[in-house]
Amino acid sequence: MKKTLAAVFSVFPVYAFAADAAEVHKDWADLDWAGLGWRVLIFVIFVALLYKILKKPLVNMLVKRTADIEKALSDAEKAKEAALAQVREYESKMASLEKELADMKSNALKAAEKERELILAEAEKTVAKMKQFAVNMIEAETAKAKADLRRELAELASAEAEKRIEKDVKGEKAQDVLDEYIKRIGA
Repeated sequence: MKKTLAAVFSVFPVYAFAADAAEVHKDWADLDWAGLGWRVLIFVIFVALLYKILKKPLVNMLVKRTADIEKALSDAEKAKEAALAQVREYESKMASLEKELADMKSNALKAAEKERELILAEAEKTVAKMKQFAVNMIEAETAKAKADLRRELAELASAEAEKRIEKDVKGEKAQDVLDEYIKRIGA
């Protein structure tokens, strides 16, 4: 269809408005009225054919183009509204995220403070246990040292007493003391 229209538009002006150099007249009296009539008639027929051929496609094209433009405008308006709604949604999300971030920071600080207190309390318990352990160790070592001293003192006293007894008691007297001692142990 487009090729046909292009051919008609390119050929028609040549036939409708062509004029030989010999036919150009300077005054109205010498005009070729019959040739002019035919040219006007051909032009009117051409316009009528163009109108008949192009009216429906041209109207359809204009209606379709109008509908496309209206649809594009409508889509653009909907897209604008959707974008504005999305911007508002993101802004509200950002505000809630900022609040949530502040809450998280506050909760983290509280948790860190509780953890610090727990660590300090645990450290105090550990220090107290270590002090008690040290006191118990000192007491145990002191008791052990006292027991060792007593044992050593008893051994020394026993050895000294044995030496003195040996010096004082010789012979029969030693036998009597030994017998008496055995009786006591046995009884």
